[in-house]
Amino acid sequence: MGLATLVAIPALQNSGFERWVRASFLAHALVTPFITVVYFYPTFSEALPMLGFPWALTAPLFMILLALILRRKQKGNDTDNG
Repeated sequence: MGLATLVAIPALQNSGFERWVRASFLAHALVTPFITVVYFYPTFSEALPMLGFPWALTAPLFMILLALILRRKQKGNDTDNG
């Protein structure tokens, strides 16, 4: 998911609300390696899940913002078509 957000960043404009969506995509892509360490670390420690905490914030954030921008674009297309 982090790699997909990184690749999708150029598809968004760097102005208006899409700037916030781009920022959330970038933040999510940057914290993805942390959650990868949490998943694949060979031994468990109680502090290890805290390393993945930023991912727990950026994942829902980018998904919500993506849903909002797609809804805005769909409503824009619906009004254009009559």
